[in-house]
Amino acid sequence: MRGRTVRDDRGTTLAELAIAMLVFGLFATFLATTVVQTTRLTRTSAARETSAQQASALMAQVTKDLRTAWRVNTTTSAGPPALVEQLAFLTATPTDVTFYSSVDPEPVRERLHSTGGALHRVVTLPDTGSAYPDLRYTSVDPTRTTSRRLSTVGTTASLSLRYLLRSGTATTTVPDASRADVVGVEVTVTADGDGAGPLRPVVLQSTVRPYNA
Repeated sequence: MRGRTVRDDRGTTLAELAIAMLVFGLFATFLATTVVQTTRLTRTSAARETSAQQASALMAQVTKDLRTAWRVNTTTSAGPPALVEQLAFLTATPTDVTFYSSVDPEPVRERLHSTGGALHRVVTLPDTGSAYPDLRYTSVDPTRTTSRRLSTVGTTASLSLRYLLRSGTATTTVPDASRADVVGVEVTVTADGDGAGPLRPVVLQSTVRPYNA
């Protein structure tokens, strides 16, 4: 008589089911952790790249503009002609600087300032027909003033300035009596594309020597 194969019809035991669920749970946890870490790394890399690109673009614009700061010689329009020297820098504070710029045939008045977590650039053309005898900027024509936000929305940016004087010293605020002694500007630009996130902002520094300050 041939032997018969005996089938085990007991099915899955509770212990086997528990082990299977445990293994599946561990795999699901590992997979979820991997996805979260990958997403976090991607966002971190993107935020860091945004900060670096923004800081580089801001530094390029600010240093380019400050390099054109111009000590202007003008002639008075009233009375006998007289040569009047206009200082390159009109105001000089830690986060706000106004200066004459030689980017146009007639010098424009330019302001760079940091406020509200953004960098701004304001350019004002001299009054029409001045040929800059007095270099006036009293016109109320809105088309003669251009204001632009340099930093992109979503990026927190700031500008910090120190002014180099002929004496070799550096200061964050230059009184009117010392504006003629400014020969350079130390620029620090900070950009944070992560907002209030855990990443440190990107900080760039440069020293600018205007062509004719």
